[in-house]
Amino acid sequence: MTKRSLLPAALALLGIAAPVRAQDRPIVRAADVRVVFRSPTACDLTVTYTVNGAPAAGLDHRLLLYDGSGVSDVQVSGAGTADAAVPIGRSQSLVVTTGGSDGPYRIAYRVSQPEGWRFRCPIWLPAAPTEPGPGGVRIRVELPPGATPLGDSFPLFDWSGGAGAATLGNVPSLIRAPFAMPGQEVSWLERRGVIRLVDFAALGVVILATGAWALARRRR
Repeated sequence: MTKRSLLPAALALLGIAAPVRAQDRPIVRAADVRVVFRSPTACDLTVTYTVNGAPAAGLDHRLLLYDGSGVSDVQVSGAGTADAAVPIGRSQSLVVTTGGSDGPYRIAYRVSQPEGWRFRCPIWLPAAPTEPGPGGVRIRVELPPGATPLGDSFPLFDWSGGAGAATLGNVPSLIRAPFAMPGQEVSWLERRGVIRLVDFAALGVVILATGAWALARRRR
């Protein structure tokens, strides 16, 4: 076979190989997470996924639970179906079957947390990578009526009253959104957040160190 005849064959092989590689594993193209807090220890979640290349046997999703946590009222709708969730260690396994469809499917469920894990809501994660690039994952949070958001949320939400929103490049395993109920007294530190204060302190140290270094160079 000549070099000239090898070229079309090579191009054909590349053309065939590219889509095969793309279908080797499922990919999360988009995700929309909606979290509604009913109390500091109870929340309702609706997670909508768009997954390309989900296996015919179903795609496993895992939900991380702490000691004393509970999940109930699990419903799968849209392009997906699922049997009951199965406990595996500290997680719950939910296998969602889409029948080859790339259309979105939704997982709705309720979570109850022990007091030590209040303000936290775990997210059911598919065993698939998220498509690279920012903006593929939207997270929206609604607090109880009259509640006030506090510092140290994860991720950092943009708040408008009791509603928060964030856009990420990947789906987190949980969200944390501390808040104060109406009439509840909270300290200044709780309102600002420890993490934010640590960030400001670290920035101050960097500024002071830079100033000291610049002053030392002038004196030489």
